[in-house]
Amino acid sequence: MVQIGDKFYSNAVNHMIAEKGESGGSLTALYKFLLEECIVDAVLAVKSGADIYDAVPVLIDNPEDVVESAGALHCGTLNLAVILEKYLGGAFDIKIAVTTKPCDAMAINELIKRGRIARKNIIMLGINCGGGGEFAPGSHYKNVRKP
Repeated sequence: MVQIGDKFYSNAVNHMIAEKGESGGSLTALYKFLLEECIVDAVLAVKSGADIYDAVPVLIDNPEDVVESAGALHCGTLNLAVILEKYLGGAFDIKIAVTTKPCDAMAINELIKRGRIARKNIIMLGINCGGGGEFAPGSHYKNVRKP
């Protein structure tokens, strides 16, 4: 039986996704599945822009395009809750999957409480934050790719 606090490690079965993903491509594979099965209309993801500090939000509706956002951007900072509310209409007319750091998840949940984001249309997949969590100070920078 699964217990609260249990941890699981996974990798994508698709070798291209597993190679491109930061830690085995699990989230990328999940997003591809959600789009292929029409469980969501789109994925709100982040892809790399000019350099490792340039995180670019992207709304993906084609399962084959999800791999373009694979890999973590530890140095890019975006408030995905604002993007959901302000630019995507609070997801009241579209079902969206989104990767959330703890701060994004808390902000999205607060906007849900205030009726500004539609909870029934959001699937949040949580990730750890490079600025905290179980990492030793500075250890997350080992995973940052050089431009």
